[in-house]
Amino acid sequence: MSQACRAWFATVPDATFAQIAERLRQRFGLNASRFASLSYDAILLATAADAKGWAVGTPFPVRMLTDSGGYTGVDGLFRILPNGLPERGLEVRELRGKFVTVDAAPQAFGAANTPIN
Repeated sequence: MSQACRAWFATVPDATFAQIAERLRQRFGLNASRFASLSYDAILLATAADAKGWAVGTPFPVRMLTDSGGYTGVDGLFRILPNGLPERGLEVRELRGKFVTVDAAPQAFGAANTPIN
């Protein structure tokens, strides 16, 4: 057994990205870059802001960026803390010859300004 086996690491969940990547592959014959999820999440956030009355060309509402409930994006749960740092709901995987999820990503954040444990 190699030294890397049984190593744990935190990562974003893959399920939603895999679905989007497959749709892109089927429709356009293209392979999605893993960075595509960041663009997709930015569009989701802008769409949510638009639905709440934000107009393109005006300053983006900071209160939306720092919403304590966060947003569920392609790579799972995320939010921006009041100090400007991002927080993500990550899952923990273990390398056992293949990647195995040992602790699933959270589906929601705790109370306002309460980090996920």
